[in-house]
Amino acid sequence: MNAIINTTEDLIELAKRIKSATEPIACDTETNGLFAIEDQIVGWSLAFSEDEGYYIPRKHRHVPNVPDFCHQQLFTLLTQKKTIWHNAIFDIQMIKTNFNIKMPVYADTIVMAYLACFPKL
Repeated sequence: MNAIINTTEDLIELAKRIKSATEPIACDTETNGLFAIEDQIVGWSLAFSEDEGYYIPRKHRHVPNVPDFCHQQLFTLLTQKKTIWHNAIFDIQMIKTNFNIKMPVYADTIVMAYLACFPKL
């Protein structure tokens, strides 16, 4: 499977990989703006480990894009898994706005970083 997912074969393999995952999956969206209610997801990434990560393009100009129904199916599979997000509140709203899917959140790295760095009282 290629690191950039944009073939039918890679999409099928990625769906199988999501279904078989037993550990939390790290996810992050890339967008064309900062307004979750009106902007678009242009692609997103997920990682199963530090050595296994993938990017799924949606609205790029210079690479083949994956159709929206495939993104929707992959996000639907992820609703059944533990997912870790970076700035989850933004990513989750983007997914809801773009695909009408409510994603659960297992962890958020921004919250973790804040808690780890917060001065002890």
